[in-house]
Formats: sequence, C-alpha cells, structure tokens
Amino acid sequence: MEFTYTVSGTKTWDAAKHEYVISATDAWSGSDNEITVTNHSNAAVNAEFAFAPLTEYRTVNGTFSQNVLNLPTAEGKAVDAAEITGKTVLTLSGTLEKATTAMTKVGTVTNHSNVGIMSKFNFAPEGDIEGSFTKDGTSTDKLELDTIKNLDEGSAAPSDTMNFGITGGAISENCKLGTITVYIAPNDNSNYIFTKTELTEAAVKNAQ
Repeated sequence: MEFTYTVSGTKTWDAAKHEYVISATDAWSGSDNEITVTNHSNAAVNAEFAFAPLTEYRTVNGTFSQNVLNLPTAEGKAVDAAEITGKTVLTLSGTLEKATTAMTKVGTVTNHSNVGIMSKFNFAPEGDIEGSFTKDGTSTDKLELDTIKNLDEGSAAPSDTMNFGITGGAISENCKLGTITVYIAPNDNSNYIFTKTELTEAAVKNAQ
C-alpha cells in the first residue's frame, strides 16, 4: 500500500504587520490500502488490526475502517462464500516532515488472530491391542487449545490433558504396542504430523 501526503493553502500579505499570514491544510491519500482477510479454517476467526508508526514518524497516525473482522468458520461453506471474507481500509492522518520527498516506510500494520489449535489424536495398534482417548471421562480424539494472542510475555501457553488407555492382547517384554500420532489443523485447514510416539511395554511401565 502507498500513501501520498500533500499540503495546500494560501499566503496572504498583512499590511499592518508587514508579514504573510499562511493558512495551510494537509491531507493524505492512499492506494492499495484495503486489506482483505478470508477464513478457510474450521474455526471462527476474529482478526484484529493495529498501526504502529516508526519512531522517526511518530506524528503519523493510522486508523482502520474496521478494527476487528469477525469471520465465521468455513466449515459447511463454499470456498468463495462471501461471509468468510472481510475487508478493512487503512487511513493515515497527522503530519509529515517537509524533507520527506521520496517513498518511505512510515509504520507497520499488524494483524492478530484469535485462532487456536485443533489437535486430533490417532492410535495405530500392533496386534490385537486396543487404545482409546478420553478427556474428563468422555471419549474423544480431539483437543482444542485457545489462542495465545492476549497472553502476557512470560505467561504459560494454553494447555490441556488427554488420557489414553489400552486393553486386550498379550504383552511381552519390550514389545511394541502401537503408535500415537497427533495432528494439528493449521489455518489452511490441512493436516500435518505434529508428533509421533511409539508405545512399548517399557514406556507403559514408566508412565504408571
């Protein structure tokens, strides 16, 4: 995005004081200053915008036509559905030093999202071993973690606990019981292997 700062006005001679009276008006105009956000994830998104001027241009202010875009989940909606897309326009105000004549960076636009992480657990058993995941006594294979957007520096990141149990089959010493794979759902709604752990009889004993 690019902005142009202009100053216009009049200069009138004051015969009583033998000096000019200057009346000036400044204005900003922008191009490509519209920001578009589309939510293709399976969770609702609140996209929050902020403008921070560089130290040497602290007299420049930035405002958005929409400070926050509330976008619903893309689940069950067409890829080009209008409701999963939002737009905001950045407008600049304030003053700029006369010596600034070339195109230069005056500030930074940041976008924060409230999207957390959806984790999905899978157990691939060896032989006739069976495994199941529970949370708070309820069978489930998913965990949702909140966003870290509003955390203070040094604060603990959001966390949660999933319980896992196995049944059936004969267990011999140092035998492989199966593999647990954890997937996360990023903003592009794809699945990536986040971590994989092989369960052995020794690992089960260590966990007891």
